[in-house]
Amino acid sequence: MLHTINKRINSKNGQPKLWLEGRRLTQVGFLPGTKYEIFFLPEDKSLRIQADPQGKRVVSSHRDQPVLDIESKQFAGMYDLNAELQIQLTQGQITVKLHPQTLQQQMRIRQITERLQAGLPLRTAAMYFGAGLLDHALHSALQSAQLPAELTFMVERETRYVDHACTHNPLITQATHTIEADTFDLFHLDLPQVDILTAGIPCTAISKAGRAKHQTALPEQHPAGTCFQDVVLVVRKTNPALVVLENVPGYLNTAGYATLKQSLQRLGYTITEQVLNGLEHGALEDRSRLVVIASSLGMVQVMPESARGETALADVLTEVPMDSTRWKDHTQLSKKAISDRAAGKGFRMQLLQPQASHCGTIGRGYAKQRSTEPRIVHPHDPQKSRLLTPMEHARVKGVPYALVEAESETLQHQLLGQGVVYGMFVAVGRALARKMQSLQTAGGDLNFLGIKEKSSNKGKQGILFS
Repeated sequence: MLHTINKRINSKNGQPKLWLEGRRLTQVGFLPGTKYEIFFLPEDKSLRIQADPQGKRVVSSHRDQPVLDIESKQFAGMYDLNAELQIQLTQGQITVKLHPQTLQQQMRIRQITERLQAGLPLRTAAMYFGAGLLDHALHSALQSAQLPAELTFMVERETRYVDHACTHNPLITQATHTIEADTFDLFHLDLPQVDILTAGIPCTAISKAGRAKHQTALPEQHPAGTCFQDVVLVVRKTNPALVVLENVPGYLNTAGYATLKQSLQRLGYTITEQVLNGLEHGALEDRSRLVVIASSLGMVQVMPESARGETALADVLTEVPMDSTRWKDHTQLSKKAISDRAAGKGFRMQLLQPQASHCGTIGRGYAKQRSTEPRIVHPHDPQKSRLLTPMEHARVKGVPYALVEAESETLQHQLLGQGVVYGMFVAVGRALARKMQSLQTAGGDLNFLGIKEKSSNKGKQGILFS
């Protein structure tokens, strides 16, 4: 018979102890009065409790039930208070070891620390990659902090986005595994351990526009609303020390995010939630986004970086001839805006002059000439207006244009509209860099993160202690 028990270490007078009692002990031969010995196995930080007629210890009893009560200096030196254990009971033997999830937590912290202190590139991975704007911004901040990083793998299901990223985003190298698939299918792939995982979770099911379009009462009624399951799966497969998530602020109030947050916390991550705005991070786009950082290294706080070179849209606009076909009569759009307002939809036109200090959010479908997104009014004909060009759109977001430049303006607007404010994720990268630099200065001492170093008693099969 085999029993497996997961439980936390007990405490007595502030010291860790192990308390086992009840029928499970009886079923494997540890009855009251049974003699036994305990062996400390330093290589894998485990204990073996062995029934032995010559043993120095004796199983006690409580209300006619067998009890094992273990506390010692060796035990206290091996485990932290409240550490999660996995205990396996077989006939005449009990094995006690750290829970696999605890070992995973320690492994991811130890590996990122060792890479940092050895000067090795950090290993990153990205879900919902698109053009890779978020990841390029993050990497640029890490590089500026002298923390090189390499993109281990990226996941993107849209073929045209993968093709574009492979051509235009320098993060993708010969060493990068590009995965053109739905994230739901990642269950079937072997994925390597990484140090940082990013996921710009699709907002199709969560944003106001998406909910209105798909007529869903709950985000989780749309396939994109279930992406949180795939994120948890990839986190468990890759065991990163840091996870960066991005979505619209409304994601905070969904059942999907609540489940995702609880899952990450159960995996041992500390969660930081911040709603950041593009205007606070060097952009001209009033774009608010939820940024969630799940960290094994302690709380990570992103600081606003408000300084920007441009103070008005005029600073990023290009020369467009007065008779260009880009200028369109917006009479019908104005009528639609009036009917939307009457229907209580809350959508408004954004007819902007060049001297405007900022613009509203520009979405993925900007090229469709929708009635709610920024338009520049014609200098001489107030009934005409135009969309921002792709280069202007990139400048408004602070995105290096080379990352999105393509033959199709529609594709460029899609990549930008579903992307991020670049400076926002430079700031996120700087926050991560500050946290990781604290590991570099720790000099290899991981005790400040709650990790007890392994014993150096290599080669010993077991150390008997009483």
